[in-house]
Amino acid sequence: MIGKDFRPLGGFAALTALIALGWLVTAGPLAGTTPPILAPPAIAGTGQVAGPPGGVIYNASCAACHGSKGTGTANGPDLTASGAAAIDFMVRTGRMPLSAPGAPVIAGRPAFNEAEIQALVDYAASLGDGPPIPNVQVTGA
Repeated sequence: MIGKDFRPLGGFAALTALIALGWLVTAGPLAGTTPPILAPPAIAGTGQVAGPPGGVIYNASCAACHGSKGTGTANGPDLTASGAAAIDFMVRTGRMPLSAPGAPVIAGRPAFNEAEIQALVDYAASLGDGPPIPNVQVTGA
């Protein structure tokens, strides 16, 4: 029998509780929000944005694999014939952008907020002639 009160897990439990509390305080209020991916760079001395917001997002998150003009690279396919419908689907369902070239394409949480998705889709769709997002009428169906 040990003469002292020996609690090997007491410190671990306290540390775990402290980490959980810290997470709730910092990440809890952010749950359900998607922060902007990045602020568009300004043209020095003008206060104007350098390029369209969708282009800034595309160049930061897509061009490395799909090329600066969407024509594809060894790491990603040509997007010029994909159109807004396919691009919107892939981005809105979290399948794109990939975390790394060659990573599996699986559905997940979108990397962008609604305004960023719309700007990115508009920009990427402007790179080619693919099909637009269909305007589906559900009344009377």
